[in-house]
Amino acid sequence: MDDTPQNSPFIDEEALRAVVDAVCPLQSPPCATASHSTEAGAVSTAEKSKKKRRRDRNRPWHEIARLQSEAAELERQLQDKSTTANKKARLRLHVYTKNKTLKTMLRDNLSTIRALEQNLNTQIDELLQAAPHSLVRMVQNLPYDAAQYKAVFMRMAGNVDAQNSDMDQALRFAKLDEVTLEVTDAVIYRSNGNCGDTLKSRARLVLPFKHDCLVEALWRYLDRCEVATLSATRSKLDLPLGVSSRIAIQKLEVALGDYVCVMRMVTKQFIEKNRVVHVWNVLADWRVGAACYAKTCERGWGFIQPINHDEASVCLSYSLMDVTNGYPPSENGDALIKLYHCFMISRLQALENQALDQQMQEL
Repeated sequence: MDDTPQNSPFIDEEALRAVVDAVCPLQSPPCATASHSTEAGAVSTAEKSKKKRRRDRNRPWHEIARLQSEAAELERQLQDKSTTANKKARLRLHVYTKNKTLKTMLRDNLSTIRALEQNLNTQIDELLQAAPHSLVRMVQNLPYDAAQYKAVFMRMAGNVDAQNSDMDQALRFAKLDEVTLEVTDAVIYRSNGNCGDTLKSRARLVLPFKHDCLVEALWRYLDRCEVATLSATRSKLDLPLGVSSRIAIQKLEVALGDYVCVMRMVTKQFIEKNRVVHVWNVLADWRVGAACYAKTCERGWGFIQPINHDEASVCLSYSLMDVTNGYPPSENGDALIKLYHCFMISRLQALENQALDQQMQEL
């Protein structure tokens, strides 16, 4: 028989446990579900963050070193190109500045250049007008009888030998022994109040010809004149050479303005160590013009010397012209001597022209 009362208000222990077990299963599943949902969300977030991360951000150390080396090389190349560009820019700036300066100078001096050109043309025209005519028009070769003029030319040849002995003294007297520049001048010396006793003419020229060319040109002209003046029916004069190497004889009729004279000329060549010397003696009879019946005597010295390794030559000439007798009046005497100086200059011009012709023929 059961001891528990049938109508007791209290529930026994087994019934209470049954009730609790029936209630607890109904409340625990929601908690478990929430916990499971939280864990699933965390796992999903972790997986999502891992997917967003780029794998190439984690580079190995050797690749980083290579990239650093390439960056340094690119920086060096950039620096080199920048330096080269700066140099080119500075060079272009220098060239531009220089060209601009030169253009400015040319523009500023253009009027001066034109004035100089006009002045040069004027001077050339004046020189051509003042210069004597060519020797072909001034000088005419005259034939002569060798027997008739032998004594005269013998005496003149002796005078040339004496002049050669006095050459150094004559050049010192003319102050040509120390001259290094080009000189062309003339001076009239007066004696005892008379007019025009002596004409002293000096010339020192630097010509762009070899000395052999000048010597050959001179003697080509002298030989041609000698052949033209010597009478075909007479024998050639046999004058002694002495210490000279060549001799030339000329008889010329020279027209100087309104004056006309007949000249007899003897020229000798002497070979020295570093130059070729020429000495001449000229007698002139003035037969036409205001100086009619006057006689003049010219003594001359000259040499041709190579310079600049024989690329050019110094041509020196010194002459003394005296009026010996039949002295003309004062004004006529001055005019005569000035014209004679023109004749001396024309001889130098003829030498230069002859040398130029010979050089052109050799080309």
